[in-house]
Amino acid sequence: MAYKGLLKEIPVDGTTYKYFDLTALNDSRYDELPISIRYLLEAAVRHCDGFHVLESDVETILNWKQSQKAQSEIPFKPARVILQDFTGVPAVVDLAAMRDAVQNMGADPSRINPVCPVDLVIDHSIQVDHYGDSPTTFANAYTLKGSVLSEATFSHNVKMCAWGSKSFDNLRIVPPGVGIVHQVNLEYLSRTVFVSEDNVLYPDSVVGTDSHTTMVDGSGVLGWGVGGIEAEAVMLGQPISMVIPEVVGYELVGSLPDTVTSTDLVLTITKNLREIGVVGKFVEFFGEGVTSLSIADRATIANMCPEYGATVGFFPVDRRTVDYLRQTGRDEHYCKRVESYLKANKMFVEYGNPKYKTAYTQVLTLDMSTIVPSVSGPKRPQDRINLSLLHDDFNNNLTAKPSFKAVELGLCTQPYTKTSLSPGSRVVTKYLEASGLLPYLQKLGFHIAGYGCMTCIGNSGPLDEDVSKAIEQDNLVVAGVLSGNRNFEGRIHALVRANYLASPPLAVAYSIIGNVNKDISGVIAKTPDGKDVYFKDIWPTRKEVAKFEEEFVKPQFFKEVYDNIGKGSEQWQKLEVPPVKLYPWDAKSTYIKRVPFFENMEAQKEKIRTEDAKIDEMGIGRRKKNAELSANKER
Repeated sequence: MAYKGLLKEIPVDGTTYKYFDLTALNDSRYDELPISIRYLLEAAVRHCDGFHVLESDVETILNWKQSQKAQSEIPFKPARVILQDFTGVPAVVDLAAMRDAVQNMGADPSRINPVCPVDLVIDHSIQVDHYGDSPTTFANAYTLKGSVLSEATFSHNVKMCAWGSKSFDNLRIVPPGVGIVHQVNLEYLSRTVFVSEDNVLYPDSVVGTDSHTTMVDGSGVLGWGVGGIEAEAVMLGQPISMVIPEVVGYELVGSLPDTVTSTDLVLTITKNLREIGVVGKFVEFFGEGVTSLSIADRATIANMCPEYGATVGFFPVDRRTVDYLRQTGRDEHYCKRVESYLKANKMFVEYGNPKYKTAYTQVLTLDMSTIVPSVSGPKRPQDRINLSLLHDDFNNNLTAKPSFKAVELGLCTQPYTKTSLSPGSRVVTKYLEASGLLPYLQKLGFHIAGYGCMTCIGNSGPLDEDVSKAIEQDNLVVAGVLSGNRNFEGRIHALVRANYLASPPLAVAYSIIGNVNKDISGVIAKTPDGKDVYFKDIWPTRKEVAKFEEEFVKPQFFKEVYDNIGKGSEQWQKLEVPPVKLYPWDAKSTYIKRVPFFENMEAQKEKIRTEDAKIDEMGIGRRKKNAELSANKER
């Protein structure tokens, strides 16, 4: 190991850990690196083996100020991989096929396992066919593209995952109905700082087969979306090859006005970054304004990274991040370990500290006090519109927590408007119930439709039959309002051509107004006794939202939900999946088929010598600790 001399000890509450001390490089260039680049450097130092990662790669990263201009290429080994069911099931199928191939070669198929931790969250196979009444969660639980899955069809998709969770090391399956992959990743799956089997600490990093994997960047975990082949390569111990990125520093100053949400902020950020062009670049947020943003605010900004085009939208770990770890149920030792390690390696940010002299490729500054309520649409995420101008914009395009306040005023949603609520996780439901807000949402038609991506990925389900007929017969241009991140024409529903991205409270508000063509600066509705209702009458302030969060978002909710994360629903528990090494392929299945890539493959005659190593891929030995791979071939 080239950098073994950097391995130092660090005590945390009586426990001694080890870590690669990057400050011991004694290189002044380290202090100028953006925090996100320091994460890449740490991974290169830790994995430097003269084969996958070279000492010259470490030098390239240290020399980032010049390397970024030369577009130098570096290898990167993320700490883990995260998958969702649409893109993750094929990866499990490939692993199963590899096991068959190894078995046919006369070797032990159990040698095929992911090298790094892999989580697969089943959240995409759910659609809003049922809505507006309380039993919708169960009714939508296993709905796939318009039809409730039968036991047989359910087996073809989810049973494969259940088998994988019992048969592979390092593969964890999060059953259907737990939550959306990004929210579950943020609340539970992410580690912030990993602890290896031999007590070595290192930063959490992740690649995922969903473009919005970037959401976890809001909590200081470096992550982004990749293709299926790249994800499988990482699972099998191979590094990702990437051009060392330019890093745009985005300075946030001031604080958001009381009636503005993080969605309003991210729509402005998206517009600004699209204008300068950040494709292939990292964006790193800094500035004293960051301290006023909650982790939920930061995650909202990081989530829309694909929409503004960057690889990551990264918020380094600070005091508020550690507070979030406590809030989500991590114990005190965990939190101290995270803070101690990151401070030791100069990866922990204390805003306002003048000793930091980070260099960025380019710097943008945004005064958050100038942000106003807004939406984005009707066809592109970067097309931000001030809320006060939305009715004018909608007309131009034709030619070219408010819930409890609204209910108490006697308001209701419009009968022609389809409403659905799909929380990011079951934790959200717990604090909505505890706060007493859920009954008010339900009275407005926002019953929980299930826990999955749903409308955000186009699984919004059918509209009311009469509404659909009217749209088609009269060729109407109708609008949708969602608190998601993509609004391309027809994405949410084939008949809904104009789609606007908005904050969750604004989406609820428009379900009451029932028309994006309405000027919201005036009267938006009337109470049952005829009194005028204005937008300000139903709009929650940031202080009100913060008070609810402080009072009702409790650590015990996270523990209650995630202590039983693998249990799943009754239907999941009834699956009969034997923990066998080889997958029992169903010849009648049209959904799960063994891939032909490994057919007729012959074993290569190689002598594999390992010392405390684990072989995880046929023909490829992962060098773990002091493992070596030497070919026994005549030259």
